[in-house]
Amino acid sequence: MKKIIVCFLVLTSLITVNANAQDRFIKYDFMKVLPGQDFVKLETAWANYHRELVDAGFIQMHRVWKALPGQDVDYDYMTSTVYNSYKDAVGLGKNPVTAEMIKAKYPEAYEIAQTSSKVRTMVRSYIQKVDFGIWDSTFTVTPKQSIMKIEYVKSKNSQYKAAEIAFSSKFHQFRIDNKLLKTFIISSLMGAATDSYHSHFISSGFTDIDQAIAPLDSKKLNFTPAELKKIDELIAMRDIKKVVLFVNVINTQK
Repeated sequence: MKKIIVCFLVLTSLITVNANAQDRFIKYDFMKVLPGQDFVKLETAWANYHRELVDAGFIQMHRVWKALPGQDVDYDYMTSTVYNSYKDAVGLGKNPVTAEMIKAKYPEAYEIAQTSSKVRTMVRSYIQKVDFGIWDSTFTVTPKQSIMKIEYVKSKNSQYKAAEIAFSSKFHQFRIDNKLLKTFIISSLMGAATDSYHSHFISSGFTDIDQAIAPLDSKKLNFTPAELKKIDELIAMRDIKKVVLFVNVINTQK
């Protein structure tokens, strides 16, 4: 009976998932394009490799995002790759797709991929563990249209993550239910970079830029006095260092 209900909701409503149920890790790579180079052409060639990784089950998806103009960032593009384990994300897992396989199957794309160092420089990379996620099950990431917002958050309190998740389960679910948001994920910074100026990412996905900047009437949420107090406590627990908007360029997933 439960499976029947879930299948029905996938078709008619939304699915809410706590990502703690199964670990997921997202590797974010931030890149600066060298003058006169075609980064999209390069990433289109690399898409063959990432598609093979998805088909082999080594990664869940690989997406390329362009930072929207007018923002205070030192990179042009970002890629986000979802792994099933931290070991795979840091490159210590057994990758089933070899360079020889790609060269034999996609010779032209392979040659383009070899020019990567001439096209872009790597600015920085982060690996984030997904702590919590909710989303509209009907959402499809569309190149040149879908928007992602990343908020760099520095935690001030060990209770921050739990407080953010408790808040999200009402506030951001309301946004999803009212078609103001498509995805919402909280993730924690992993590895030696945990002394970075951020400790968590809050990433939000939108159908397009209009949805991303649509105003929200918070009065409709009907927060109780106790909930409003919790929100004030949450705000005191975190420092939002930076907010960046991206538009999708390439989406590789099943």
